[in-house]
Amino acid sequence: MFMVLFGGATLHALLSFKHHPVVILWSSFQKFGASGAVALGVQRGVFSSLAIIVAVIDLLSGLLAFWYWRRIKRENE
Repeated sequence: MFMVLFGGATLHALLSFKHHPVVILWSSFQKFGASGAVALGVQRGVFSSLAIIVAVIDLLSGLLAFWYWRRIKRENE
């Protein structure tokens, strides 16, 4: 459920005419947390090793969101 909420909030922030840097920042935190949780699950044998692909994609999308947050934060200053 939290992925739906963060995804919806991110989509809303991206489609808005106004910048919402706090939403983007917390969405990047969610992606970093999801990446770490999946990687930990793979390490402990809860998930298949193929799930590491999901962890990498979450990590990359978290990095992209964090980069975008820094960019719009500079524009707002």
